[in-house]
Amino acid sequence: MKMNEAIQAYIELRDAKDERKAEHAAEIKQKFTDKLDRIEAMFLKHFEKTGSDSTKAAGVGTAYIARRVSDKVVDKEALIRHCKETDNWDMFQGRVAKACVDEYIEEHGDMPAGVVRSTEMKVNIRRG
Repeated sequence: MKMNEAIQAYIELRDAKDERKAEHAAEIKQKFTDKLDRIEAMFLKHFEKTGSDSTKAAGVGTAYIARRVSDKVVDKEALIRHCKETDNWDMFQGRVAKACVDEYIEEHGDMPAGVVRSTEMKVNIRRG
């Protein structure tokens, strides 16, 4: 095989692979992900309405709320100033250290400067 033929074949194979990958991703989304998302949304609505955070179906499984907390630096300079002022450099890792932020909040009752926190609630379903 000549170099130009090999390059052409490689490009065609790569393009075909990428096209199939995109088709497969769209099919997975349509057949599974969208339906799973709708069921999760139904459980979230149920949990909000009832004030509960889990429900069990005997012999089948349990749907429950899982909270994922993430902290994001929105003002790096403010965070660096905060770390200098409090001599709490464990909190700063180029990203904010969640455990250190948790400790700070517990100790001081508020967020450190330059950090915002978000909590995402997602329904998890575990086999019975």
